[in-house]
Amino acid sequence: MTKITLKSLDEQIFEVDEKTARQCGLINDMFLPYEDKKQDMELDEIPLPNVRSDILKRIINYMDHYKDQPYGTFDDDDNSSLSSDSDSDEEFSVQKSLTLDDFNTEFFEPLEYDHATLFSLLNAAHYMQVTKLLDNGCTFLASLMKGLTPEQLREKFNLPDDLSEEEKIRIREENKWAECLR
Repeated sequence: MTKITLKSLDEQIFEVDEKTARQCGLINDMFLPYEDKKQDMELDEIPLPNVRSDILKRIINYMDHYKDQPYGTFDDDDNSSLSSDSDSDEEFSVQKSLTLDDFNTEFFEPLEYDHATLFSLLNAAHYMQVTKLLDNGCTFLASLMKGLTPEQLREKFNLPDDLSEEEKIRIREENKWAECLR
């Protein structure tokens, strides 16, 4: 099996199986011109200048777990897959469960209080086009945010409060209808 060499932002080198690397859309797209020609692709290394080595190591671990699935697919049993009611003439809506399977729960739980690493991981997954990681990571993040007030969100994620009291009152009045959703 072909090995792919990845080079992180901090110049650390990682060798991964082609099957694992193909879980990454960025890498998978590099193979497309060679698929019809039935020839091997020659790559010295693939630089990933936006991904630190500690994050890349986590991403490789994640991709390795899903290496036997085709890129970008979701199992029917995967709780994080999207579903929509396409037969309805009503507004398009997406229903999504905020629960993860055992592997994803185990993968993301250590990041519950390490928000900097979680956000770096999600940014890198987006950059590398690791769709399953990005989708499940966003599901995990949404579960951390579920039911929190704006003040609680600011505190939890250390976000600045840049609205004046008058602006907050105006926004609450304009969105009074949303109070019933809590």
